[in-house]
Amino acid sequence: MRFGVCCSTIDYYPRIKELGYDYVEVGFCHLATMEDEKFEALANALKAVGLKAEAANGFFLGDKVLTGPEADHSFIPEYTEKGMKRFKALGGEVAVLGSGKARNIPEGFDFAKGEEQFIEVLRMVGDIAAKYGIKIAIEPLQTKETNLINTVQQSLDIIARCGHPNVCTLADFYHVFKNGETLDAVENAGELLIHTHLARANEDRQMPRTEEDYEVCKIWANALKKCGYNARMSIEGSFKPEFTQTIEDVLPALKIFKDIVG
Repeated sequence: MRFGVCCSTIDYYPRIKELGYDYVEVGFCHLATMEDEKFEALANALKAVGLKAEAANGFFLGDKVLTGPEADHSFIPEYTEKGMKRFKALGGEVAVLGSGKARNIPEGFDFAKGEEQFIEVLRMVGDIAAKYGIKIAIEPLQTKETNLINTVQQSLDIIARCGHPNVCTLADFYHVFKNGETLDAVENAGELLIHTHLARANEDRQMPRTEEDYEVCKIWANALKKCGYNARMSIEGSFKPEFTQTIEDVLPALKIFKDIVG
């Protein structure tokens, strides 16, 4: 399994490389909207340390409206095309579609219709991603962040309805914990599980660092092993200025996944 860090702060990239991480996960919405100069700076920073941005999250900003009576999909083709072109240039392989606010179905709106609107979005971005050899991973989010797709099983159900070969799922173990979801869907997701996020099962959403955290990591690692998953895991726990210390705290957890999953 390859391990990376969700980080768009280029000053941290040398330290990430020094600690032995395999890649970084950047923000797709930033790639799709940043000025050319900033993109060049990002690309050069990655190249300088020998890292690729193999994954990207934050597909849509929260000001976008994907479902409901005011849904607007007209911007998606041009926006996604630009983002995918840049993402591919950085070594991109998996684009995570979380964007809980953007996909949230408004209260009072027909929920089934909202789901169909989101499936339309998935097919649109899936078609463009396929041109670049990139997969889309739906990110199930805790109920506090969205009312659409909260569990891995719900994402698998949507994937089945979407029927697009480039649309798959992600398992974020922080959200799994917050929703009280079992690991059954993770264990049985098979090849549809293409990406994972890790933060400790704690309200502070930081990196695993305690013995209790590591015991939970063993449970997660075993679920991934049962699934046959060994692709990537991105650390998405919060970090502050003490980044160079807290990232080292997570290394024992990563060793657990390496030892169990491979």
